[in-house]
Amino acid sequence: MRTPWSHWPWIGACIRKFHHAGVHHADLNAQNILVDPSAGAVYLVDFDRCRYRPGTVVQGSANLARLKRSLYKRWPIERRPALQDAWQALMTGYDANG
Repeated sequence: MRTPWSHWPWIGACIRKFHHAGVHHADLNAQNILVDPSAGAVYLVDFDRCRYRPGTVVQGSANLARLKRSLYKRWPIERRPALQDAWQALMTGYDANG
């Protein structure tokens, strides 16, 4: 059964794959992540300022911090306490794929 947070680990796993491939997304924010729940797919878009360094794993802490700030801004105020659950699910997916 799908929970409200079931797609968040997919997002974390997708970001981690890009980081491991040497891709630094310069504008990682909520608007640049597309999720297709029916396919179980996550897409990152808007790579016009990205950096690609093959063979180098991207240290993703600044990238992830930017994403978290973006989510906080877009998250409805009345549901902000739930953001921590979503973020934890995202980080679970990110860490599981490391």
